[in-house]
Amino acid sequence: MCVGVTRGVRLPDARSAVAGQALTHLRTAAAQIGPLLARSLTGDEPAEIPEDLAALLTSDRVAASLPVQAKYHRVTPWVHRALATQPALSAHLSEQLLEQQRDSMTLHLRALGTLAKLADPLDSLGVRWLVMKGPALAKLVYKRPELRPYSDLDVLVERRRFADVVSSLEEVGFRLLDTNWALIARTGAGQVHLEDPTGGAVDLHWHVLFDRGSRQIFAIPMAEMLERYRSADINGITTHVFDPVDTQLHLCIHAAQEGADRLLWLKDLEQVARHDGGDWDELVARARRWGVGLLVAVVLSRARTSVGAPIPEEIFEALAPSRAWRRLARDADRLFPASSSRGYGNPATLLARSTRSDVPSSVANFAGGLGQRLRRLAINHSWQRDSSKWETDSSASLFYRPDDGGSLVDRISFFDWVQDQGD
Repeated sequence: MCVGVTRGVRLPDARSAVAGQALTHLRTAAAQIGPLLARSLTGDEPAEIPEDLAALLTSDRVAASLPVQAKYHRVTPWVHRALATQPALSAHLSEQLLEQQRDSMTLHLRALGTLAKLADPLDSLGVRWLVMKGPALAKLVYKRPELRPYSDLDVLVERRRFADVVSSLEEVGFRLLDTNWALIARTGAGQVHLEDPTGGAVDLHWHVLFDRGSRQIFAIPMAEMLERYRSADINGITTHVFDPVDTQLHLCIHAAQEGADRLLWLKDLEQVARHDGGDWDELVARARRWGVGLLVAVVLSRARTSVGAPIPEEIFEALAPSRAWRRLARDADRLFPASSSRGYGNPATLLARSTRSDVPSSVANFAGGLGQRLRRLAINHSWQRDSSKWETDSSASLFYRPDDGGSLVDRISFFDWVQDQGD
């Protein structure tokens, strides 16, 4: 989950016309920047940007948009290196990109420190646990690990020991950030958020799907995924990660839940397909069993369109037999390319988030979501994603603290409920 991302801009009614023009202006810059970002991601090393694309940076408006968009897509190291030899890269713009890279390196080192702090307590408990995404991908997939930035640590532990793990980490100084236990229990949250004494962030999962509604739709076998682990050495720490096929499927599921509009997520899939991919037939078989075939097809198609992921055409046909669905996904990517996204949401991101286990349910969910967005646009003059889950003063946030300080009874009840869930 991506904390702290601005999901949209509310346009005050009195200034809606002027603000609307400004937003259109901004999105035009985003559309111009998009191909430059995507081009930098070609191959295992940042690809040199052609002069015609680099020349866009002579526009102050486009140049101002570049660091914002690169940061959203988490591809700043790629972009900066790809532009290094271009005269159009001003000293000021170069320094902005370097500052972002320094910030990313700080978070990277902090996350590795956090991993070191939690490894011993988890091993001492004798629980199954593995590292997801960030450091696992940087270690196993990318030829240049520094090109895969990440800000927090995602760790999966076996469900039956989830409460024990949280308690053990709290005993060694980790702080549980979630406080809205009534909401957490109501949604059946698949993870909690912790912070180590130095500020390092941990998303501790017992499931890869966040809410019980999603788990009722998709049959993800967590116990099997934990059993299929492979060992990996991350910064001198022996840990476990998903097997190659589960890695691909998890990346698709995670990206879809968030709209699949960040280039780094799509680059992850491209790099996995090139360097760490599993058996395509097994991927299709697991995706079908889990009910995520359509979802995986949408995200893999976007990865191929956006960053050239080497996905065989027959895989899309096997995952999504409906030709109309495949066409819908490709048309959405063509009209609303991921590279131009800045996190405000659009029909392509909505399609990824709306995809269910079958075409009729997916279409109905997409149509319903589209109607809600259009009504929001008419009323608020804004097509924006709901960001209230990250606002601590909102009762819709996991970090909201009720007047009673958060019910201890609700907390205990939640962890008991997790333990009782089936695999």
